Amino acid sequence: MVKRNMNNGNSTTSVSLLCAAALSLSGCAQTLSLYDYEAIVPPDAGTAPARDAAADPDARGDAGTGPSIRIVEPVDDGIANVTDNGLVTMKFETTGFTLKPASECGGAPNCGQAHVKIDGDDCDDKAGGKANNINITSAEPVKLNMGYCKLGPVGVKTIRVELVTADRAPLSPPVTNTIRVSFVRGRVRILDPLDEQIVVMPATNIAFLTFAVSGYTIKTAGECRGMADCGHAHITIDGTDCNNIAAGKAYNISAKTTEPQQMDLNLCKGGPTGTKVVAIELTTDGHAPLSPREFYKTTVNFVHAE
Repeated sequence: MVKRNMNNGNSTTSVSLLCAAALSLSGCAQTLSLYDYEAIVPPDAGTAPARDAAADPDARGDAGTGPSIRIVEPVDDGIANVTDNGLVTMKFETTGFTLKPASECGGAPNCGQAHVKIDGDDCDDKAGGKANNINITSAEPVKLNMGYCKLGPVGVKTIRVELVTADRAPLSPPVTNTIRVSFVRGRVRILDPLDEQIVVMPATNIAFLTFAVSGYTIKTAGECRGMADCGHAHITIDGTDCNNIAAGKAYNISAKTTEPQQMDLNLCKGGPTGTKVVAIELTTDGHAPLSPREFYKTTVNFVHAE
């Protein structure tokens, strides 16, 4: 457990913020439901369940000694952000195969394209007359279009890439790689205070919270004006215990910018000190949770100077 002094947003700490540089901070805090802190949920509840690579050769991207293709990004069983226009970058590696448009192979062996399918036929580019999401015709990264998905762009989905000949026929034997990814609209992570940290508050009982957001724009409620992936964040402490009820708010404070936020622990019915769960959740411009919900929590011990 680390101890931190909290005074006007400036802090001194006995530990470097090793986890604060990245948004994949599952090792720093556990994600639980904002309204059910007794729930037992894995650190990254949105990730797809892991597979047994030994029992599933395709999970390894193992195509033997011949041509092969392997998806490098997004990572298997990981999380990927969907942009405002529904696009997600996919990077991959191939060996023993040349990716070119069908008309440029000229009969060369091991030359052709790669077809990308997402959740079977659900995300095919039907409007473009394709039986896949995208055709890969070079070694450059491609943009998956999650906007094609009939079941929506977010959620846990399976990506399958397969090498095909210049005539768009599967190789024999087939050469594929399949991964499962949790696609989200935006991500939020609390950078400070860290999980299980001791925060020494001033007599004002004001504590600062620093957070990071990716794939989402934070604005004052009502200012998004129809912008996609735009809203604000609600910060709660111990569920509803520290809500600003006098102001009619269902949270302690609403983050309208990504600047450090001042949490008011004077509002806590259980008193300002003690171990409390601090949570932040992304919301729409109209205060509604995202679907799926995106939130993060830390457990903090708030104390006064001795």
